Order: sequence, then structure tokens, then C-alpha cells
Amino acid sequence: MQYSYIKSGVKTLERPGILVWLKSAIFLGVAFLIYTILVNKAYFDQDFISSFQYLNEGNLTLLCLTLALLPLNWGLESLKWKYLTRNLEELSFMEAYKGVLTGVCFGLVTPHGIGDYPGRVLQMKSIERIKGTGAVLISRITQFYITLVLGSISLLYIFEKLLSPQSLFFQSLLVPLFLLCNVLFLMIFIFNKKVFALCNSVPWFTRFVPYFKIVEEYDTQDFFIVILLAFLRYAVFALQFLLLFYVFNIDEELVTMVMGVFFIFLAKSIIPTFFDLGIRESSALYFFHHFSPGNENVLFASLTLWCINIVLPAILGMFLIFKIKLFTSK
Repeated sequence: MQYSYIKSGVKTLERPGILVWLKSAIFLGVAFLIYTILVNKAYFDQDFISSFQYLNEGNLTLLCLTLALLPLNWGLESLKWKYLTRNLEELSFMEAYKGVLTGVCFGLVTPHGIGDYPGRVLQMKSIERIKGTGAVLISRITQFYITLVLGSISLLYIFEKLLSPQSLFFQSLLVPLFLLCNVLFLMIFIFNKKVFALCNSVPWFTRFVPYFKIVEEYDTQDFFIVILLAFLRYAVFALQFLLLFYVFNIDEELVTMVMGVFFIFLAKSIIPTFFDLGIRESSALYFFHHFSPGNENVLFASLTLWCINIVLPAILGMFLIFKIKLFTSK
């Protein structure tokens, strides 16, 4: 009896008129949250906006180049998503791109980007699309792995430059920890089927099996390809960050700026955040404080990257909400 009520309710929601209203409500809710995030974003103030008035022609050219790399950035992520879901649903590149943009939109307005999962999956048509949750997980883990490896190098760079008793203490503590994490992730990629079988033997994990079962379908070659795409994407948005350093006239050695980018992305990935409020900017200030004290231009570079790579795609993804499939028909 209870099931019949649920089924009747679902059929009611599937009516075209109801669906339009439901998607409109989601659209307005997301739009409000994005507006709230922009209003409350740390350091997003008049100083930041006015900083663009003082850019010369060369700076503007580099800014346009950074913006031009945006489609490539998320295009590589779309290729990764298309590849990971190929056994679940044959997505075209544009379908994969739409799913990624919707994921960016939902991810921006949820804690630590967890909205990325439903955002991508809801753009799929397959009745088994729930398995796409595992594909999103692998996509995010492989991207995090590249961030972890290169971020670990930046930590070594910081410890070498500081050379204080305090830094030596943290070095002896953090370096082995991060090296261990790097090795563990690599082992998970190589022995993913055994790891999944081990997790499946844990009673409380069985309820999540339908969501992540696709993980055991990937082999070592799949992980190698996805990690390669993750590395290429990392190289693109790292290049964007470096270009913005030059846009805002941050005068540091190239190696220092590269290590700063690695450190900032690592901090953003491992520190839990709600609505992306200030972690990237705070980590940028922390790192460059040791090399260029009082240089607020690093904030402007970080905020600009956030606007280009997150806010703009999120706004585009917001309009794709009307294309999501809230229900699948069997």
C-alpha cells in the first residue's frame, strides 16, 4: 500500500507542468545560493573589482588567454567523465560537458563540492545511472591524487626554504604522512578490485554497493588513462594560475610561483570548506607571506581564477538545470 502511494506521487511529479515548476524552483534556489556565495566570498570587495582598472594591454592579453583556457580545462574533465561512464551510457562529448557543468553548478552551492555527484548523474538517461556515482568518485579521486603528489612536492619546498625548528618538526611529521598517502592511493588504483571486495565484506558498506559497483569494472589501464587526463587538466589550471600571477604583477621566481600553485591547490583539496569561502585565498596569503609579505595581488589572482574556473561554469551549468532528468523511465 505504501509503495503504491510512493509510485503515485512519483507519477504526479513526472507530469511536464510539475517538472517545469520543480526545475524552476531548483534553478531559483541555486541562483540565490550563488548570489549569496558571491556576496559573502572572502576578499571579494571593491579593491578586487577596481584592480582590473589598472591592467595594461599586456596584462589584459594574458587575462584573455587565461579565460580562453577555461573550455580546455573543463573539456579535459568532460573527456575523463565520458571515458569513465562509457560502460554505463555512451555519452557524446557535449553530453559529458553538460553533465560536468551541471556538477560544477551543484558543487559550488554544496559543502566541499558534493553536489558534483547528483549534478552529473542527473544529466544521464540510463536507468542504471545511479552507478555513475562511483564514476564521479573515481574522477574526483584521481584529480585529488595528482593534487596530492604535486602538493607534497610544494611542502618539501616550503620546509627547505623556512629551515626553522618548527618547520623541521612539521617536516618530520607531514612528509612521511603525505608519502604514505601517495603510496596508498597508488595501491588502491592498482588493486581496486580487491579493495572493493574488501569494502564489500563490511556489513554497513553493502548499502552503498549499487552506487559504487562500477569501480570494480575499471582495470589498471583505465586508471592510467584517467590519471593522465587528470594530470593534463591540472597542468591547464596551474598554467591559468601562473598567467594570473603575471597579470597582477606578482614578481617572484618561477619555481616559487609554481610551488605556490601546488600548495594552494593542495590546501583547497584537503581542508573541508562550506561554499568555498576563503580557503584558496587564505592558503595563497600564507604561502606568499614567506616570500613576498604584504603582496595582496596574490588574492586578486586567486579570486580571478575562482571566478573564471568555478563561477562562470557554474552560471552556465545553472541554465542546464532545465535539461536534467529528475526521473528515468524504464
